[in-house]
Amino acid sequence: MFERPDSAVWPEYLRRKYFRSQASYAQVRYWLDEQIRFDQSSNERALAVYHMPVLFEIKTGQLSVERLQSCLDLLVKKHSVLRTKVEYDSVDECLKQYVKPVEECCFKIEQSFMGTKQELDDILLNEETNQTLFSLSEGIVCRCHLICHSNKNHDGDCLSQGDIILFNFHHCAMDGYSIDELFMRDLQLAYENKLMVTADNNLNYIDYSIYEKEMDMNDARKYWMNLLEGFEMRRLLLPYDHESEVRTGRGAALSFSISTDVVQHMIHYAHETNVTMFQLCLALYYLFLFKLTNERDLCVGFGNANRYRQELQTIMGTFANPIPFRCQLDPRETFAQLLQRIKERCLEIMEFSHMPYQEITKLYRDSHDTGSLYQTMFLFKSSTKQDLHFANDEILVEYTERDLSYHRHVSKLDLTLSVDSDIKKKTISCFFEYSLDLFDPSTIAVMSGRFQVLLKDLFKESLNVHKPQPLYEVSLLLSSEIGLLHEMNETYVECTNMKSIIHQQFVEKAYNNSQKVAVILDEQSLTYSELLHSVQHTALCFITEYNVRPKQIVCQCLQRSIDMVIGVLSILTAGAIYCPLNPNDPPERLRSLVGETGCRHVVVDHHLRKDIFMDHQQPSPLQFLSIKELAMNNGSDKINHERRLKILSDVQVAMENMAYLILHRVRLGNQKRQVFFFRRQNASFTRCFSHTCTLFALAREHLQVITSDFNDLLAIDRG
Repeated sequence: MFERPDSAVWPEYLRRKYFRSQASYAQVRYWLDEQIRFDQSSNERALAVYHMPVLFEIKTGQLSVERLQSCLDLLVKKHSVLRTKVEYDSVDECLKQYVKPVEECCFKIEQSFMGTKQELDDILLNEETNQTLFSLSEGIVCRCHLICHSNKNHDGDCLSQGDIILFNFHHCAMDGYSIDELFMRDLQLAYENKLMVTADNNLNYIDYSIYEKEMDMNDARKYWMNLLEGFEMRRLLLPYDHESEVRTGRGAALSFSISTDVVQHMIHYAHETNVTMFQLCLALYYLFLFKLTNERDLCVGFGNANRYRQELQTIMGTFANPIPFRCQLDPRETFAQLLQRIKERCLEIMEFSHMPYQEITKLYRDSHDTGSLYQTMFLFKSSTKQDLHFANDEILVEYTERDLSYHRHVSKLDLTLSVDSDIKKKTISCFFEYSLDLFDPSTIAVMSGRFQVLLKDLFKESLNVHKPQPLYEVSLLLSSEIGLLHEMNETYVECTNMKSIIHQQFVEKAYNNSQKVAVILDEQSLTYSELLHSVQHTALCFITEYNVRPKQIVCQCLQRSIDMVIGVLSILTAGAIYCPLNPNDPPERLRSLVGETGCRHVVVDHHLRKDIFMDHQQPSPLQFLSIKELAMNNGSDKINHERRLKILSDVQVAMENMAYLILHRVRLGNQKRQVFFFRRQNASFTRCFSHTCTLFALAREHLQVITSDFNDLLAIDRG
């Protein structure tokens, strides 16, 4: 079809042009998505999610409405997709399209008046969400809305300065390239009487939709099967505010601009590494999602224009094909390494990007029961928009995505990041489009702040992106959160008024309140005397059998339990430094933390697989201690009472060298965390503990000590 696009070569396409033909893959995708995926049962009026409004404001001159109507009708005549019906054929059980004759069609124009900004907002809301504005089964897929100021005198046929022209299209007929590049170009030519409408023997969209059904996609199928092999589709752990399986399509958007100095450094870095701004921004989004979700195997959709041949550049229609872009991140690699892998993947994936998205998902669903391959999408646009200049000095200025972002009322996915880059002006505008079924606006505001922190951290004047910094060290913390962490780590405390250290206070409390309840967990409890006996017995085992000495770090990896409390007090009683580990963390993280602390002893549950701490490439010096197993150890019982007291009292721990475990409940972003940190008394303890972390953020289900002064009751809360 592309060798010679004329009637002599493809008469079969011409014969079928004005008859029913199967809808294109893109038309089927949008039609089904709007019909099935979004639940409209709770709405009084069906919510449209695939309307594409474009706004222009008249800056100078006067525009003739009659002339505009004739120009739009001329475009309908030239581009058959603007008069194409899309409807379901119950006989053939498929979606079909039909090009209507020119004489049956016209470009509908509606005129309204506005007096306030709110009235304009209401019009935009209606244009974006009112499903009755278009009728695919009748071939009504485009419209023009003239919005005039009510406080000006109008002669009925002319639009003047400040008036707005709104063009609206259904996505089943048009995509962004068709609107920005083809429709606007031909509108300008038509208004200046320069548009040529030749005989109807050129390629049109319906010809392409027939052609794509006959394409050989065997190589593409092999590529996509290989790319998605082993991918496990699971919901990204984004900071959702609501858990909802139903999608209504309701959405909103938040826009923000990147600072000029950061943009300049990004442009310089892209030029230096020989990558496009699209590849750079996509790599940044992957890094952002990795830091936000801690997910290493990510699949993000990105918009592909899908005009892979020169002949398709001049055909108006909906070609855009979303691509599932899978990337597996290694936390130890640098951003430069990630960027190069993204660049290579982009180059190889474009060769097979013509394969329709639903065909790609069909390959994946053959072996998996899943919905969409991605919940988040990345869209990138290089600003090439120009104001429309007509022959009589009429100038129309287009509203940008940033201007319109606050008008967004629909969202097709959970989360979409759109980036609009203008290299000439050195500006980058971004906006997050999000589902109101899942997110609150305040959460998206925090997320946008984190994304800007990421860019500033990598592309500030010192260009940290050049440093061999692993991905896991990149921070998304906001300035308020950094201040909170600094405040929490200002741990110097004047101890002159403290009479004794924490486990000594516990012993005093136990002697004075021996029969009172000390620990409660669900249906279990221990009195102070029972708890003291368990602590002294365990601490003796630490000292006599495992050679635990003061100032040694002892890690504890226990689930929420009474054993956790016994372990904490036993470690402190033995004079050691308590270091908590989260048993729900991946084995790699546990091994990393144990390695950083340099500890030799780990307190664990007796049923915990100890090999998760092992590095099989080298022998491990770790000793594993179980509270339950130590409780059954009768070795310390053979030591008489006086000897036991002497061993424990001989533990030399000075006040200034003692580590105290302090609990704080803090909010990081929108997620609550239990934060433990060590309060150090002076520089000697700081030097002792300098090779390990002083801050631990644990999941909410972990231990929460309600009383830190041990007044009558030490409780464990569910968090």
